[in-house]
Amino acid sequence: MKKKFTAFAVIFLLIGTAQSVKAESTLEFMESCRELTENVEFLPDGMVSLPDNNDAGYCWGVFKTWQQLHTNVATSLGDCLAIPDEVTLIQIVLVFEKFVKDNPAQGHLDFGKGIYNSLKDSWGC
Repeated sequence: MKKKFTAFAVIFLLIGTAQSVKAESTLEFMESCRELTENVEFLPDGMVSLPDNNDAGYCWGVFKTWQQLHTNVATSLGDCLAIPDEVTLIQIVLVFEKFVKDNPAQGHLDFGKGIYNSLKDSWGC
């Protein structure tokens, strides 16, 4: 019961915030992620080294939040995304970037919807 309440509280907060502040578009957000995707360093142990700047950190944080929400909230609410466990966060960011480049008509959408559409396109049930 507590998880469902928390999930609804988070969703309510996100909806309320989106209505009171102009949301960043998918295309604007992709520009923020460019610093990350163009300058990420893949390490031999399978980890990544992120560029040390605000845009890269912002992009990484947004996708980390999406990953956690999907794992802890969206699945319990019946959302159907089947992202394999072995998919890394940087792979998710790269899928988003490719999706936006391949679907420019979605560039005007709020970036949360653009992220969701990219994930649904790649891993929807």
